[in-house]
Amino acid sequence: MLNPIALLVLPGLTNTAGVPAHKPAALRTDTACALATRAEIRQELAHPVGNGKEDLTGPGAGCTFSGSYGEVTFTVQRPEQRLDIAAEVETLKASFAGATVREIAGLGTSAYLLEIGDSGAQVHVIRGEHDYLMVSVPGFGNAERVAEIAEALARKALARI
Repeated sequence: MLNPIALLVLPGLTNTAGVPAHKPAALRTDTACALATRAEIRQELAHPVGNGKEDLTGPGAGCTFSGSYGEVTFTVQRPEQRLDIAAEVETLKASFAGATVREIAGLGTSAYLLEIGDSGAQVHVIRGEHDYLMVSVPGFGNAERVAEIAEALARKALARI
């Protein structure tokens, strides 16, 4: 049975001290399932997945594509406060015991790969000061197997936001 990983949606979302938050444009919440197609996910994973299931109950938009062994989840947020990248990286490091965090070059303003051992991997991308994307790939193999898949899906998704 799939051991669900609590989706890390940057709980810190900290405002940089002394920098006034400004109200960004509203995030479209009808597009999370359009960030990747089932065919694209199947091609990357070499496993079939079902139709995406949209989740609009949280602070942003999410979509989960489930397969026999795991799932691929896209989460998009646009908080009003400016994201403090250094604080968010520290939050990532502290979130999963034994997980490793490394920077991914050339993706958004900053991007990080969270490798969660045998559970899988997540890619966290910050674009500008407010746009946040997470692609989570638990259950389809260990971090070594799915890290590149998560990154490839994040690149496709970021191009569609």
